[in-house]
Amino acid sequence: MRRLAAASPWIALGLVLVLAGATLWTALATPVRFAGFLTYENGAVAPLRRAEWPARAAGITVRDEVLSVDGAAVHGGRALQSALARDAASVTIVARSSTELTRTATLPVAVLRGADLVYAFVLPYSIGLLYLVLGGLIFVFKRGARDPAAGLTLALCLLAATFYLTMFDAHTSYRFSRLWLAYPLLGPLSVHLFAVFPERRPSVARARVLVPLYAVSLAMVAWREAVIADARAADLPSLVAAVLLAIAFALDLALLGVCFRRGSSPSARNRAKTTFVGMALSISVVIAWQFAARAGSIALTADMAMLCSAAFPLLITYALLRRNLFDVDAVLRASLIYGLATALVVALYFAGVFAIGLAGAHWHPVGKGSAGIVAAIATLVAAVAFHPLRLRVQRLVDRLLRPGRLPLADELALLAQALPPSGETSAVADEIARRLQELVQARWVALLVPAGSESGSRELPGELEVLAEIGGVLAPGQRAVADVDWRAHAGSPIAL
Repeated sequence: MRRLAAASPWIALGLVLVLAGATLWTALATPVRFAGFLTYENGAVAPLRRAEWPARAAGITVRDEVLSVDGAAVHGGRALQSALARDAASVTIVARSSTELTRTATLPVAVLRGADLVYAFVLPYSIGLLYLVLGGLIFVFKRGARDPAAGLTLALCLLAATFYLTMFDAHTSYRFSRLWLAYPLLGPLSVHLFAVFPERRPSVARARVLVPLYAVSLAMVAWREAVIADARAADLPSLVAAVLLAIAFALDLALLGVCFRRGSSPSARNRAKTTFVGMALSISVVIAWQFAARAGSIALTADMAMLCSAAFPLLITYALLRRNLFDVDAVLRASLIYGLATALVVALYFAGVFAIGLAGAHWHPVGKGSAGIVAAIATLVAAVAFHPLRLRVQRLVDRLLRPGRLPLADELALLAQALPPSGETSAVADEIARRLQELVQARWVALLVPAGSESGSRELPGELEVLAEIGGVLAPGQRAVADVDWRAHAGSPIAL
């Protein structure tokens, strides 16, 4: 069971990767013909449409159910796609609105190409890939810290990736529609995540709050799955799902807002602020678009909603690199530095082999039979060049990701000056730990002082009290026992 639990995140990642390949193959295998609108599997007109598509001008609105094409009755999206597959330049559509009004419109039939394909497929598919990579990176870099936020972030990103990767299919070929309908689970997952990140909220992060949220969302998914082929019956659960997501989004913002205003540390408040701004600028537009589309408003187009959807993972990626959002800044920078340095060394190696071989073409022993000598010389050159190349790449990455930083010695001098000569160490403890972690690129940093040091007590010289921590390994206020000679440190705080 333990092996299965440990392997389950990797299995989930693999399955979503397979799904990404399958949806890409499905989208590229057959050109999609449409009459100026897309529908769900039940034949209802979907809000995923551009403002300039001809169906809107002809009076076909969101939630209309297509009844016939050129006089032939159709039921559901698959039947509609089969009817549109004929090489007709235009078709006559009869649709029924949610108020039982019947509309007839003659619409041109075309193949999704160019900007339409980019908007309907490429953009949501790219968002899905970005969520997939984002969740995978955070989980890989954070799983060793046993941080519950890492697993929740992975689950949330994989579910969001599944939603966006299957969006085009859920409006065209309908092979993965049932997977796409699982998106209401994004609500409880997001609430669960922000109940423990950036810092834990005990009043929310408990079973009596989270279990009902998950239960309601699972019931909503089951309800939508049961009526997937009935346009009229699916309308109500679709509305309820939108309302539940809006409520979960409001709870997310409330949790982040509380942490932003009342967080126990500056780092937690900064992370809450970054995430709050990203969600407020992007997800709120998507939520508003869901209700605007149902009401028939065209003031907020689906183009805008998709672009805002792309903004959120991009903002989170930026925060990972520049704001150290999930404490993975050091790992990401090291990976980038060594990745670029290795690529340069490999390029140098092959360039060296080519250059030495070319130069040795005029030297008989090397040019004719000493390819091994050429490779050995090129390998030595690459090995000698690796360290200076790595240092140059590191300086380049530091300038890109950490502009305006001083050299390490100067930063340490400023950090030493920030230590208070007297008074309450806890007043600056969190900032000291955060800055020291960035300087030494440690996985976590804890600022420890002898228990009771602020009151002048030295009764327990071996007992430590954590005043600040970065990385989630030790909790603030937690006590530990260590064999430390405090007299050697003259009572000064120590960062480990």
